[in-house]
Amino acid sequence: MRYLLDTCIIVSALRSKQGASYQLLKQAIQGQLPIVMDFKLLAEYRDVLMRPDILKALETVKVSFFNKL
Repeated sequence: MRYLLDTCIIVSALRSKQGASYQLLKQAIQGQLPIVMDFKLLAEYRDVLMRPDILKALETVKVSFFNKL
C-alpha cells in the first residue's frame, strides 16, 4: 500500500510535533511510509508552502523539524 500526504498534512506536521501529521511526515522522510508522488502534487506543495502566511508561520519551525529527525 502507498500513501498520499495531502498539503494540509505537510503544513500541520511542520507547525507542530504533536499529532499524527508529524508522525506521518517523519515516517515518510525516513522511508518507513511508502508515499505516492507526482508533479501536480509537488506543484501544490510548492504553491501552498510558498504562501507568505505559511512561510511566516513556518519560519522557525522548518529548520528545527529536519534537525530533530
